[in-house]
Amino acid sequence: MTYDPLRCVEICGDGRLYVLECDDGNLVEGDGCSSQCTAEHNYVCMNGTANTSSICSYNGTFIVALDTGDKHPTSNSLTLTYDFSPPEPLIVLNNNSLDMTSMVSFPLNPGVTVT
Repeated sequence: MTYDPLRCVEICGDGRLYVLECDDGNLVEGDGCSSQCTAEHNYVCMNGTANTSSICSYNGTFIVALDTGDKHPTSNSLTLTYDFSPPEPLIVLNNNSLDMTSMVSFPLNPGVTVT
């Protein structure tokens, strides 16, 4: 199917992309593709076609700041508390937590675990 501006009207939010900047299949603001089907500030949207929705990802500065680090006295376990900027909805939380163990390492102490 091709877009004919004389006969067809593209519908923003239906997940089908012809000439709009993006269409992620909804009209939700703050998820990368606006309710007017334009890429939002600090987002990049791609891969949208007549059969697939656009995929938008945040391309701005993302900051993770360590608030506290508590070593458990009876084990080699460390609990880290951190803040994110910008906040949700950019971060998908699983049961109100985010597993960042792959981002933290202690190369000189391989027996330490991070939770």
